[in-house]
Amino acid sequence: MPAWREPHTVLRVREAALVAGLLLGGAVLVSLARQHGMAGLMLGTALAAVADAHAPMATLMSLFGAGQLSATNLMVGLLVALSVNGVTRSAAAVLAGGWRFGLVVALVLALNMAVAWAFVLMG
Repeated sequence: MPAWREPHTVLRVREAALVAGLLLGGAVLVSLARQHGMAGLMLGTALAAVADAHAPMATLMSLFGAGQLSATNLMVGLLVALSVNGVTRSAAAVLAGGWRFGLVVALVLALNMAVAWAFVLMG
């Protein structure tokens, strides 16, 4: 049977599990924020960002949009997510392309994050 005629399934378990995990991560962030304040929110953001930066960033934006998070705390939270995820990406670069490639990726990400943190902390 040609590839274009192969039956397609509507539900893909892998993608559904990923979405469920991202939603769960967002719920954990909100719960940590309510129980432990800003420190809990930042810790939860960092933990979630090890696997994916998008989900905790979306949660932070939702909290900001609902008036439950200040603009400064939003910026810090976004940078926490990006910084932690940058470490994960650097490790993945080392594993995928070796130490030399990984070092270049890590240095570029570190420079990028240093500029972003300086901008937020000075502003």
